[in-house]
Amino acid sequence: MQPTYLSVLNVGKSIGSQVILSCVSFDVCGGEFVSILGPSGAGKSTLLRMVAGLEDPDDGEIACADDTFFSSSRRIRRRVEERDIGMVFQDFGLWPHLSVLEHVAFPLWSRRRRGLADWSRAEIVARAEDTLRLFRMEGLGHRRPHELSGGQQQRTAFARAVAARPKLVLLDEAFSGLDPQLRSGVREELVGILRESAMTVLSVTHDQEEAMAVSDRILVLDAGRALQYDTPAELYDRPKNIRVASFVGRANLLPVLDGAGGGPVLPDGTDLSEVHGNHRPGYGGDHLVLRPEAVTVLETADPGSPQWEGRVTRHQFVLGRHELRVQVTGLGELSVYHDRAIAVGEVVRLGARLDRSRLVFDSADEQQ
Repeated sequence: MQPTYLSVLNVGKSIGSQVILSCVSFDVCGGEFVSILGPSGAGKSTLLRMVAGLEDPDDGEIACADDTFFSSSRRIRRRVEERDIGMVFQDFGLWPHLSVLEHVAFPLWSRRRRGLADWSRAEIVARAEDTLRLFRMEGLGHRRPHELSGGQQQRTAFARAVAARPKLVLLDEAFSGLDPQLRSGVREELVGILRESAMTVLSVTHDQEEAMAVSDRILVLDAGRALQYDTPAELYDRPKNIRVASFVGRANLLPVLDGAGGGPVLPDGTDLSEVHGNHRPGYGGDHLVLRPEAVTVLETADPGSPQWEGRVTRHQFVLGRHELRVQVTGLGELSVYHDRAIAVGEVVRLGARLDRSRLVFDSADEQQ
């Protein structure tokens, strides 16, 4: 495991009686791309602003590259300009009176003014032009923001954020301002440039697909609490509770009961004793997380799989696959992916890959 580069330890924030963040801790290794994911109001942007120095925690510590940014116990607080951070905002934050080259050169001039570098004017221009080439913006340095496309504005904002090679790059919903048609391609290219440049990135997003596609690890926040910090694959395949399971991707959440021998079963009696996860007999709050891709429409009998009969209640075709909702007596309505359309009202037989499912608790306080 690589050494910790950014450390956030027991950070808390309240406004009056409202808890914004509650004892949030996580670490980031050098060169990692980490996303903070959660619904609106989860505390994502507040946490990012605290790392940037735009807002102070009530308690806790934040440190980066052996430099303590904030410590409530030691009364340390570095100002924004002392933290050596590049930041990209949702609206890109471009100034209408500056050219593209002037935007990218701005953090370099700022370093020189503060005595952190002794670059000449020619060196600053050369560094800014090199950064523009890195972001495929050569030849556009003379333009003003209103003369750029949305994608070019975003590239300018990213180039400005990394021009001085800061300790840390912070992204606050940095891709959400683009049209959906542009977002995926531009995101892939810009994240690729950040990775090639070995930048350490902390990104805030509410977009699950974005977080899963670009992140090395993801911190899931809800109501100011850290629910799970893991790789995208671990979050999807091994969620620690129902809130993570239901927020990260689509999931069928089936109630788990105590079987005759105390082991976990579904309401229809399906044995779950071989399913990974923990079961607490007598608690009655466990669920089986069964992802739609682990449920199949059976054309022929499969003796090695649980089998349920149900009626199709909904069908939609989304991006190359058929998504079905199937009502199964005793289990409820299940989401299923299939390779062909099935008419609403048709009765189908379903099979389930229990080796691709997981037992989870219903509370964030109870973790496996």
